Amino acid sequence: MEEYWLSCNKFTIWVVVRNGFIKDTAPIARKFKGKLFFDLKKWAGKFGGLRIERLDAGG
Repeated sequence: MEEYWLSCNKFTIWVVVRNGFIKDTAPIARKFKGKLFFDLKKWAGKFGGLRIERLDAGG
């Protein structure tokens, strides 16, 4: 399981991804839960300023 910080000009959220599919995220992106992370990135990119960082598990 991977966690990401995703930010664009409209919002900043946290996303949990497993095997390329979104398992959990913030309410603004809930419609993408169970869908491909690629789809969320494409949608967020429409707002401009897209930046994505993979979060370290801290281990």
